[in-house]
Amino acid sequence: MLVIILSDIIGTISYILTRIMKRTYQPKNKKRIKKFGFRARNKTAAGKRVLKSRRRKGRKSLSASEEYKVKRKKPTKHIR
Repeated sequence: MLVIILSDIIGTISYILTRIMKRTYQPKNKKRIKKFGFRARNKTAAGKRVLKSRRRKGRKSLSASEEYKVKRKKPTKHIR
Protein backbone atom coordinates (compact mmCIF):
# COMPACT_ATOMS: atom_id res chain seq x y z
CA MET A 1 0.00 0.00 0.00
CA LEU A 2 2.72 2.46 1.01
CA VAL A 3 4.82 1.49 -2.01
CA ILE A 4 1.91 2.22 -4.37
CA ILE A 5 1.30 5.64 -2.81
CA LEU A 6 5.01 6.53 -2.96
CA SER A 7 5.28 5.47 -6.59
CA ASP A 8 2.22 7.61 -7.44
CA ILE A 9 3.76 10.61 -5.66
CA ILE A 10 7.12 10.14 -7.39
CA GLY A 11 5.40 9.81 -10.76
CA THR A 12 3.42 13.00 -10.17
CA ILE A 13 6.52 14.95 -9.08
CA SER A 14 8.54 13.80 -12.09
CA TYR A 15 5.67 14.77 -14.41
CA ILE A 16 5.49 18.26 -12.86
CA LEU A 17 9.26 18.75 -13.06
CA THR A 18 9.40 17.81 -16.74
CA ARG A 19 6.65 20.32 -17.47
CA ILE A 20 8.33 23.18 -15.55
CA MET A 21 12.06 22.75 -16.24
CA LYS A 22 13.64 24.06 -19.43
CA ARG A 23 16.22 22.26 -21.48
CA THR A 24 19.87 23.20 -21.03
CA TYR A 25 20.53 24.94 -24.35
CA GLN A 26 18.60 28.17 -24.91
CA PRO A 27 20.24 29.68 -28.01
CA LYS A 28 21.11 33.39 -28.09
CA ASN A 29 23.00 34.89 -31.02
CA LYS A 30 24.61 37.76 -29.09
CA LYS A 31 26.12 35.40 -26.51
CA ARG A 32 27.24 33.02 -29.24
CA ILE A 33 29.04 35.75 -31.18
CA LYS A 34 30.75 37.11 -28.04
CA LYS A 35 32.07 33.63 -27.30
CA PHE A 36 32.79 32.20 -30.78
CA GLY A 37 32.92 35.30 -32.99
CA PHE A 38 35.85 36.50 -35.06
CA ARG A 39 37.03 39.13 -32.57
CA ALA A 40 36.79 36.67 -29.68
CA ARG A 41 38.86 34.15 -31.63
CA ASN A 42 41.41 36.78 -32.58
CA LYS A 43 42.02 37.79 -28.94
CA THR A 44 43.74 34.59 -27.84
CA ALA A 45 46.60 32.55 -29.26
CA ALA A 46 44.43 29.43 -29.34
CA GLY A 47 41.70 31.35 -31.17
CA LYS A 48 44.19 32.58 -33.76
CA ARG A 49 45.26 28.98 -34.22
CA VAL A 50 41.61 28.01 -34.85
CA LEU A 51 41.20 30.76 -37.47
CA LYS A 52 44.46 29.75 -39.13
CA SER A 53 43.45 26.11 -39.36
CA ARG A 54 40.01 27.02 -40.72
CA ARG A 55 41.60 29.23 -43.39
CA ARG A 56 44.02 26.44 -44.30
CA LYS A 57 41.15 23.97 -44.59
CA GLY A 58 39.22 26.41 -46.80
CA ARG A 59 36.15 26.85 -44.64
CA LYS A 60 33.47 29.14 -46.01
CA SER A 61 32.96 30.83 -42.63
CA LEU A 62 35.78 31.28 -40.16
CA SER A 63 33.63 32.09 -37.13
CA ALA A 64 30.08 32.45 -35.82
CA SER A 65 29.96 36.21 -36.43
CA GLU A 66 30.49 35.77 -40.17
CA GLU A 67 27.59 33.34 -40.27
CA TYR A 68 25.45 35.86 -38.36
CA LYS A 69 26.22 38.63 -40.89
CA VAL A 70 24.78 36.48 -43.66
CA LYS A 71 21.67 35.63 -41.63
CA ARG A 72 20.99 39.21 -40.48
CA LYS A 73 18.63 41.05 -42.77
CA LYS A 74 19.15 44.76 -43.22
CA PRO A 75 15.97 46.88 -43.14
CA THR A 76 14.71 47.83 -46.59
CA LYS A 77 13.46 51.29 -47.38
CA HIS A 78 9.75 51.53 -47.95
CA ILE A 79 8.83 52.95 -51.33
CA ARG A 80 5.70 55.05 -51.37
